[in-house]
Amino acid sequence: MKYLVCSSAVGDCITLAPAACYLANEHGAITFVVSEALKENVSSFFLSDPRVKVATVNEINRTHEVQSVQNGSEPLNKNFYWCGLHRHPSIPSSNEEPWAMWFYRQLGIPFKCRWDFCPIAKSSKMVYQTPWPEGVSFLHDDRERGINIRLFTNPVRFQRVFNEKGSMLQYAQAIENAPEIHVIDSSFYHLTECLNPTGKLFLHRYARFYCPGFHDIPARHKWEIIDDPLFREQANLILMLRGAM
Repeated sequence: MKYLVCSSAVGDCITLAPAACYLANEHGAITFVVSEALKENVSSFFLSDPRVKVATVNEINRTHEVQSVQNGSEPLNKNFYWCGLHRHPSIPSSNEEPWAMWFYRQLGIPFKCRWDFCPIAKSSKMVYQTPWPEGVSFLHDDRERGINIRLFTNPVRFQRVFNEKGSMLQYAQAIENAPEIHVIDSSFYHLTECLNPTGKLFLHRYARFYCPGFHDIPARHKWEIIDDPLFREQANLILMLRGAM
């Protein structure tokens, strides 16, 4: 069995889900290794591709003699694919390469597979969809950590989505049908990129830390980026003090 070790970030798991399907296509099957907290959510990403199994770090440690999977040390076991901060303890010194492309390069997988092998749109059809009010825009930020959407180009009637338990794919239909999507650079941004939204898309860049180049991932859809460098600088200072960068 081959294993792909992912980080504890949902956005990373969404971005690497196509890589897991690509590797499953190469090897017949693969296990996608995530933290315990993400297992239920991430498992739903692969409902349409049973060749990909999701397991936790603890489950893999119990069944394999893996050298410190928990702390990210790369073992000699060549059945494991590693990328991101699991493979390198810090981000590249040059910020010219977007992090998602950096991940795929580490795995030796062409970045176009990010779209060609993505299972999420198909898997979302197999998940119960949360009803969404007609004509209401979709908004997701992270108010618990002080990462708030506050700036709008026009008045917007929206409903805010919170990080609930279960599969985030329950909001796929809402994302595809809402008149506008307002998100920060987070998991719901990457989820929207996997789907086929019909409304206007707004990325609120000012709301959290932004590193030019490293955070400029090639997008499949057309986004209007709302930014305010001064506001972003103030927000980043607040997040730094809260430890939420």
